[in-house]
Amino acid sequence: MGLNTFRLRLPLACLLGFSLSAFALSPSADAACGNGATITPAENLVTCVASLNGTNATLNMAAGTYSWVGDMPISGMTLLGTTSAIVFPVNPVDATLPTNLPDRVITNGTIVFNKHATFVTRVSGVKMTGTTYQKFRMTGPDTSELAIFDNSYVQYGDQGTLAQQSFFINTCGSLMHHMVFDALGTALGSQADLASAKCGNWSDPFTMGNADATGKKNNYIEDSWAAGWNNNLVDADEGSRMVIRYNTLIDTAFVCHGGGNNDNDNDTSIEGCRFFEIYNNRFVRIYNPGNAGNATRNMNWWVWMRGAHLLFANNNLDNLDNPAYGTGVQLKLGVGCTGFPYPEKYQVGQSTTTPTTPPTRPVLIFGNTGPGSTASNFVAVVQNGTNNAHLCANPSAYIALNRDYYLSNQWNWVPFTHPHPAQSKGGASGGDTTPPLAPVNLRVN
Repeated sequence: MGLNTFRLRLPLACLLGFSLSAFALSPSADAACGNGATITPAENLVTCVASLNGTNATLNMAAGTYSWVGDMPISGMTLLGTTSAIVFPVNPVDATLPTNLPDRVITNGTIVFNKHATFVTRVSGVKMTGTTYQKFRMTGPDTSELAIFDNSYVQYGDQGTLAQQSFFINTCGSLMHHMVFDALGTALGSQADLASAKCGNWSDPFTMGNADATGKKNNYIEDSWAAGWNNNLVDADEGSRMVIRYNTLIDTAFVCHGGGNNDNDNDTSIEGCRFFEIYNNRFVRIYNPGNAGNATRNMNWWVWMRGAHLLFANNNLDNLDNPAYGTGVQLKLGVGCTGFPYPEKYQVGQSTTTPTTPPTRPVLIFGNTGPGSTASNFVAVVQNGTNNAHLCANPSAYIALNRDYYLSNQWNWVPFTHPHPAQSKGGASGGDTTPPLAPVNLRVN
């Protein structure tokens, strides 16, 4: 019976009271679409999500492999994959991946979190594999509801342009928790494709610690696992407010780009990132078992602040030095100062658009443990520049101990609530959320 004939007979069939379920054809692209529905890989996920955006709906994903070309915008709804929790190793001594990874696998296509004014935008329980595409972006005003990504696996993206970076956070007001960020497949001597973060500007209120009263003004990465990202997991830039806490970070570091490119010679950005809060993490330096010869990844720092503000507290650090690459610096505080007096706009230790002397909120470094925290190169004040730009002949005159940075909680910083209250939005949780412990045999030869 042809499809047209079938359609012409529908009214008659209904009048006669026949059940048509036995004659059902193959499901359409959006047959399983609706609040609480479960979509399968055979159906059109992108179209279904588009129809539910802004409705506070939850769309479940059946197990299997999903793929699409280009962007999939999601806003004001939840896309829910695997609900069982990823199992994270406690006190890891190697780069063995967490287990019980999601079985809702995405092999191509970018998830674009467009934050919604009223409803949370959330993706949970997916496994994004493949190295030739950008995994996700987050965007929207920091007055909107949170973007949440949790209980998921993200493999590194293809290094290159901004559109190829593994992920791009172009907002303030996001939460990523119980995530796996895997860059172990990158070459040992190269830079894993980093993620950029931008949001707001320096005229916005300062929301470090519990000054973020709602937990919606900063970008949080917590209770997660990352490995192999070399010198940059997050490359924070223009106005970015990043909170990195209670994570296991294996051969993985962070950079805050400094501002002043249009005002002075401090660094390459216009304003640069606003602040990093990095606390209660494990920084683990290992030989990578996933590459031939058990060679070591090239690491030059755990954190490089090229401007702005840093809170670095209660972390456990392995010493990143290694004979294969020589001596690095655990924490680098950098400045460019050619021809400009202290204090420079946007330099390390400053937190307002108009620089102050002394800084109202100097950098705080305290409570850290492990071999890296006692190394002679734990904190180094350096010039930012290379290639005859952003240089500084006397950086210690611009970044001074007990003025621009303190090895104590000098202005009584108080952390925002952990775990983030929005972790209760549903889905799986778990993993290693305990504070870092003293290192035991962190090097594997």
